[in-house]
Amino acid sequence: MQTSRFAGLGGNFGVRFVGTNAADSANSFFVPNYALIDGSLRFNWRRTLFAVNATNLTDKRYIATCSGLNYCYAGYARNVIGTAKYRF
Repeated sequence: MQTSRFAGLGGNFGVRFVGTNAADSANSFFVPNYALIDGSLRFNWRRTLFAVNATNLTDKRYIATCSGLNYCYAGYARNVIGTAKYRF
């Protein structure tokens, strides 16, 4: 049994890098590269797991993809989700 002050606490973070890619089939223009930071925290308490997961922590604005000059799509904004799980 863990008895330290931080027993049951955990987390992680990571960086997603997407390099430059062609925005049309003729390779006439390109979508610039971007990097996003994601992270999570979790805490086990008795039989319950609490977690918070976040993507794009810096809320970076970026173009995710294009399928032509007139069809470019913005990437997802910051997203934070909290969950709680109970084990029976």
